[in-house]
Amino acid sequence: MRRRYLSGQAKTICYVAGIWLCVSVGICGVFANSEINRIKEEFSLQSEATYEIVRQRLDENDAVLAGIDSLLQTFPEADPKGLREYSHEMLVRYPHIYMVELQPRVEAAQLDRFESWAKATIDPHFVVKDFGYGGQRAWHAARGRAVYYPITFMEPSAEAAHPVLGLDVYADNKFKSAIDQTIASGRPSVSAPFDLFEGGRAYLIFKAIYARAIEPPSDLASAGRGKTPGVTDVATRVVSLLIYAGKFLGPGELSPPTASLRIYLQGYQRDDPLGLVQKTSARPKSKWERAVFPELIFSRTLSNASQPFVFETRRQLGIDVLRPLPTGLTLVGTLLILLLASTAYGDKIAARAAVRDARRRLFGEKEQALVTLQAIADAVITLDSKGRVQFINPVGERMFGIEHYQAFGKFVEEIVDIEFDLAHAASQSPFERALATRAMVTLSDNSFVLRRDGQKILIEGTISPVFDQEGALTGVVGAMRDMGPVRKKAIEALRASEQRLQERQDELTHVARFHSMGEMASGIAHELNQPLSAILSYNQACVRLLQEEQLDLPAIADAMRATTEQAKRAGDIIGRLRAFIAKRPANIVSLDLRQSVANALELSEPWLGQSQADVVIDSTSDELIVRADAVQIEQIVLNLIRNAVEATEHLPVSQRKILLRLRAVDGSGVLSVCDTGPGISPQARLKLFLPFHTTKESGMGLGLSICQSIAESYGGKIIELSGDSPGAEFRLMLPLQEESGTAYAN
Repeated sequence: MRRRYLSGQAKTICYVAGIWLCVSVGICGVFANSEINRIKEEFSLQSEATYEIVRQRLDENDAVLAGIDSLLQTFPEADPKGLREYSHEMLVRYPHIYMVELQPRVEAAQLDRFESWAKATIDPHFVVKDFGYGGQRAWHAARGRAVYYPITFMEPSAEAAHPVLGLDVYADNKFKSAIDQTIASGRPSVSAPFDLFEGGRAYLIFKAIYARAIEPPSDLASAGRGKTPGVTDVATRVVSLLIYAGKFLGPGELSPPTASLRIYLQGYQRDDPLGLVQKTSARPKSKWERAVFPELIFSRTLSNASQPFVFETRRQLGIDVLRPLPTGLTLVGTLLILLLASTAYGDKIAARAAVRDARRRLFGEKEQALVTLQAIADAVITLDSKGRVQFINPVGERMFGIEHYQAFGKFVEEIVDIEFDLAHAASQSPFERALATRAMVTLSDNSFVLRRDGQKILIEGTISPVFDQEGALTGVVGAMRDMGPVRKKAIEALRASEQRLQERQDELTHVARFHSMGEMASGIAHELNQPLSAILSYNQACVRLLQEEQLDLPAIADAMRATTEQAKRAGDIIGRLRAFIAKRPANIVSLDLRQSVANALELSEPWLGQSQADVVIDSTSDELIVRADAVQIEQIVLNLIRNAVEATEHLPVSQRKILLRLRAVDGSGVLSVCDTGPGISPQARLKLFLPFHTTKESGMGLGLSICQSIAESYGGKIIELSGDSPGAEFRLMLPLQEESGTAYAN
């Protein structure tokens, strides 16, 4: 009997052990799968973040190279000090950029003269040289070749790096191919990676700087594609960035020790040392771990045309996917449940575990809620059903100007004073309203908190009631946000937008002045031809007088004085034109509208003479002082006169009449421009001031639109009047300036 009992007990133990073993394997598999999925997601996020950091570094390289390229293209003879200051600022900002170098293109025939210049301006010991023949790490005089690209500028300019000055980078094949590529394409190119003497991997980014040359260079590799026949774009120098790949990632950005990282050139294998830019290895795993657990791989080509790299991270999973503590606890709990499933003690254990878990969750929820209230950017205040303060988060302490321990237990009216702008009568406190109505109260847009020190803080937010399980009101929670910074940002954005709009308006106004000058080109040429012809005649007369035996000095002097007057006349014409079309910011001053009309007539004199139109000026004797930019007002007047002349150019000469009338009307200076042309049709009148609408065959459709914008910017306007008389009438109305210096509002 004893043997049977022991046998049955052993069988039960075997059954329980077998079931427990199967369950344990299943649980371990579930835990392992869950952890693998978590690690996969974490690995993917970390790899994506690291990829974005590396991609950003590559974009920073392009940005710095583009900045130096733009500086050298804009200022070809730029002071090295300015380039050095810019390079130093970029090196400080981007630590992974190890050095900025500049290599001019030197042909063999120019080598001696170039070295003499470099010794005088760069370094007394400067010489073009090579480094390391036959595997020897030593300096050698540069071998004979058609073209050299020696280093003449380095930043940082360390004392220990001075021997590198004069090194011909074109002698190294891995650099030569990159230089040839950037010269041929005009785009940045990278060299093959190499080891730094200080340790770590690096590579160079080259960018060719072009200049125009009439004669092609001796080596066709230095010539770009010229767009003008007979003119060749020559790569006169090359700028390069030495990139230290080991500093792509900062201390907090490196991959975890469980993952490996590879960055290598496209077209190379991941472990090929010739194309390897950066490499970090993870701790090795055992063979059985590599056989059982998967390897996570993240590989992506970096989206940078000038630096064609492949980014790859790998992580070999191992036994660490089974977390010891939760796995062990789960297996032990499973064994206990199997052994004691039929006993009341097992029920009690399960119940106690459930209570502990509930308490833990409750504590965790409370802690999470408290941390959330402490961390959010809104001010939060909680009251009990009597209106006494129970809690204020740190943002609320700063907003209300009181610490939490000082406010606890006090009535909210003693702590928080919420008022409303433009309120005619005292309003009920939103806290009292929420407690009374048992409903959420939304603060209006004109709400503000009045602090004890008198400061007003514009706010928005809500006051919400809180109920218990039985529906009884237990208090309210107020959440308020300081709207001052938001409004400030909105105002700043509006001002920036207005500034950009003004800049576009100035550009368009400048273009319109150029267009006006283009249409007046023939008249201007005729006007300039008169003084130039007179100068020629007087000079020829002087030559004849000087060739005579008896010199007539008074006649020669009169001819020379006449030549001077005609030259001054031509200079005055050109000066007026340059002042009119010059690109400059608006200079708002007090000016007489009558003088602006006179200046515009003087500027259009050649053009008016050519059209033979009869211009009549009917002006008041009083000053018409307005506040505006003189050139812009002259532009408006010139445009209106030009429109009137063009409207009458198809009429007989005797009928070409233009009337300019200047008056002061209701606090405004008014200029009326009337013509005897065919007038404006009702259809054209509807779109008269719209941009890009014109009735002229070669018109831009911007003249009246720009003039209207200029007039409106000074508080005025341009109107078109229709009447029974033939022709058209346009009126420019600008507010007159008062004696105090302000202008009438029209």
